[in-house]
Amino acid sequence: MKRVICFDLWNTLVRSCQGTGASYADVLVRLGANMESIYPIVREELMISQMDYMEMAVYLCRRLNLRPTENDLLEIANNWRRDNDESEWLPDAVQLLEELRRQDNALVLITNITWPAWAAVNSKLGAGQHFDYTFLSCCEGLSKPDQRVWQTVENVLPNFSPSERWMIGDNETDDLAVPAAMGWETILVGAEGVPLTEVSGIIDGSKRCDDLAWGWSLIPPH
Repeated sequence: MKRVICFDLWNTLVRSCQGTGASYADVLVRLGANMESIYPIVREELMISQMDYMEMAVYLCRRLNLRPTENDLLEIANNWRRDNDESEWLPDAVQLLEELRRQDNALVLITNITWPAWAAVNSKLGAGQHFDYTFLSCCEGLSKPDQRVWQTVENVLPNFSPSERWMIGDNETDDLAVPAAMGWETILVGAEGVPLTEVSGIIDGSKRCDDLAWGWSLIPPH
């Protein structure tokens, strides 16, 4: 195989359409939570567990010192379920994965994800079938940006140099800073980075981007 190419999932390959109405986070804010305080708890505590939607709703409200009614908890759980059930591939995501596989690369999914979210996304989109290895935080008990996440991938696929390992994601802190510091190549995609249609060319060297704000560098930025 040529390279190990790792992808984040949310907002890199897949997005939640969120349907109509408030998401689960909006309900928490309405109950008095600070929006910025929600994701760290979800990432560091819920995405490494295997709770269902109602269990996560109750846990979050306790951690955020909220006093929800039973209807509030149901709304949180139902909105969370809907957010995941209405997920979809981003444009060009599947085409990119298929192109990279045809080039004989090892494809890896590295995602911070709750247990029910993975069940929903994998059932609806068949996400797991595109990858040779999936690192799911809810199964591994580790979430990005813990360095052990990428060390695990190195152990699973050991016969590659750092320059043959790539990490693609939409979040510099969660997805890219740590593997870059480990010597991996990284590509920032999404609103702050390059479009997915540019990724294959960057990896094979046919496209260059000297502006690191676009998210691609051969020198670790941290």
